[in-house]
Amino acid sequence: MKNFFLALIILLFFSTGCSVYDQFNNLTNQSEPPNYYGTWVSANPGQAIYLFGQFKTPGDALTTIYEQGDMELMIDKVEKDSVSGTMRISNFCASGFTTAPVVGEVIIPKTCVPDSGTNPIKIPINDYKLEFGTVKVGDITADMSGAIANDVIYGTMTIKYQPYGDIKGTFMLQRQK
Repeated sequence: MKNFFLALIILLFFSTGCSVYDQFNNLTNQSEPPNYYGTWVSANPGQAIYLFGQFKTPGDALTTIYEQGDMELMIDKVEKDSVSGTMRISNFCASGFTTAPVVGEVIIPKTCVPDSGTNPIKIPINDYKLEFGTVKVGDITADMSGAIANDVIYGTMTIKYQPYGDIKGTFMLQRQK
């Protein structure tokens, strides 16, 4: 049932054009203020973050990149319009391939960045929305926004790789029991 719920959220996010906040509000119909406190982790190890990007590279090549990893968000302070605590990203790895006209397909081997360790974070909130903004955790800098619904935090994440392009996707965390 949990996998069905996750698949439904992802399907709605990419097919409706609605914001993450609107989708969560419609799915959960929450009437009470959210409980932000706690430790939020990946439901499936190595899959809290899932990003994808495709961009042109020199020589008319096309590069496809997949990135995924774990995230841990510990919220220990809630104020009127922000929450704060620590964030950690681990097991964050990239892989992919480049397709070039003359060479064909070249595999980009899996490469991982070190565990970020815990980093302090303060996130502006508005109702069920978490407006992370630009977040720097270890070697990773990303633009993030999300929403909370019951025991799930879900959102979007973009990492910019200049001059090539952006790697975009989703993150999903569940409250650790």
